[in-house]
Amino acid sequence: MKHEAAGWTVLSFETMADWNALLKSRRSRAKGRLRSFFLMFQKLSLLLRKSRRGLLSVVLGMLKEGYSAADVESVLRAARDKKLKGSQIRAMEREVRQREAGKLPYAEVVRVIEADFGHARSMAEQECVDEAGKPIPGFTYPATGYAGQLDFSACDILEFGSGNSTLFWAGRARRVVAVERNPEIYRRMKPLLPAHVDYRSETDAARDGRMDPEGPESFHVIVINGLPHPAGVGPILEKLRPDGMVIVDHSDWYPGFCAELRAADLIQVDMQGLGPVHSYAWTTSYFLRRAAAFLPLAARQPVHGPGSKPKLMDLPVDPRTAKPSLNGLDDKLAKFLDFRGGFFIEAGANDGFNQSNTYYLENSKGWRGLLVEGIPELAAVCRKVRARSRVVNTALVADQVATPGVTMRFANLMSLVEGSMSDRESAGEHIRQGVEIQGLEGSYEVVVPARTLTSLCQELIPDQSIDFFSLDVEGFEVEVLKGLDLEKVAPKFILVETYLLEAVAELLSGHYDMIEKLTVHDYLFRRKDLA
Repeated sequence: MKHEAAGWTVLSFETMADWNALLKSRRSRAKGRLRSFFLMFQKLSLLLRKSRRGLLSVVLGMLKEGYSAADVESVLRAARDKKLKGSQIRAMEREVRQREAGKLPYAEVVRVIEADFGHARSMAEQECVDEAGKPIPGFTYPATGYAGQLDFSACDILEFGSGNSTLFWAGRARRVVAVERNPEIYRRMKPLLPAHVDYRSETDAARDGRMDPEGPESFHVIVINGLPHPAGVGPILEKLRPDGMVIVDHSDWYPGFCAELRAADLIQVDMQGLGPVHSYAWTTSYFLRRAAAFLPLAARQPVHGPGSKPKLMDLPVDPRTAKPSLNGLDDKLAKFLDFRGGFFIEAGANDGFNQSNTYYLENSKGWRGLLVEGIPELAAVCRKVRARSRVVNTALVADQVATPGVTMRFANLMSLVEGSMSDRESAGEHIRQGVEIQGLEGSYEVVVPARTLTSLCQELIPDQSIDFFSLDVEGFEVEVLKGLDLEKVAPKFILVETYLLEAVAELLSGHYDMIEKLTVHDYLFRRKDLA
């Protein structure tokens, strides 16, 4: 049976049946790809009329095993150019399989190191930089990755030896004191450093590294780049805080110095591997006080590093840039809250991530805050997700003396305080919809302690200025606001999700103006004195 216009002979019905079976099994995701392979087969096998069936058998086998289009095409072209027979084609396919099995994974490893980590760029520029050209320490990549996960914004750092590492710390720490003994490096780096870096040459600081009297008594982090401290660990430990850590680069060259730090009861963690600029592996070691407590920057730790593959069950986003709020509230709030280092309260915090109005502020803008969640199991998850803020497992009420505890009904994002809706039927329907929409296994009731927001703030954050209060408590917002004494606690902005706008606006009217309707049920209020 022939198709004269195309100039090729149709294959046997048996072979075509195999092809159609494969095509059908993959039609939902690969129909076009398989047909393109078949067309390619038609064009490249014109000189192999006697071997066509064997060739197609090889192609089908390669496709079933997940070979790429480039792999299949290389086999087809080689078969055409060499005019191979069926047995020769199968032998060649086995050779390709064996060769690629070793070659492809190695090529991928090289790509991760050179491109994802930026090793090729650092070698070319002879500078400690990442793949984007940003300055990084001369640590091993695992050690730099660990440092990049931690929040040093309230830390003082002392560094012996300087360079791109000083720029790295300057972008993360409150204050950096860097001591440089190489005059050429000192002259090159001096004009590049910001004002909060106290940069000292050997003539400014004694060789034992003791700091001037006006400097801080102690440091959260002490970094030793290159040669260890000439006077041993004594001056290091004098300046190290009880909850601090020491980082020693190329620590594998100085086992004696490391032994002294271990003997001082510091916990040693060695991070071995490649790093920027160099073509050999080495070790960077962290020495942590037993009380060391460095908070993570992101909502989770560890974050996914260069070249890693996030699991589908994991957060499929970079935690530092995720905006999980509903209806784009993160972006809508940005024009009012686009600054760093603020403080928030979020009532109805849930698990700390899903539909959170403060997650982005905490993880991308360096905010901290107070998260209030009544359901115990959600509050437990929230504590793990939001390590940089305080999580309180309580319900907010109008009067904690009259209502020391309340009953809540769990429905994840649609959980309710008993009495938050006008009648039990409405509440029951709300919970039923919450279970159905979110695919929950069911609902349950739990009794939780209750507090007014005023008493909570006076106890936990008595002198804290509050930039933003997010209130989302599924119909109980009026009761929560009745428990907020605005003469004592007055956030600059209040975001309320409510169906009861008039009642909410009346409670806030003496101190706040409603300035914007952000979604169909989310309203933003601003304190009057800020207008």
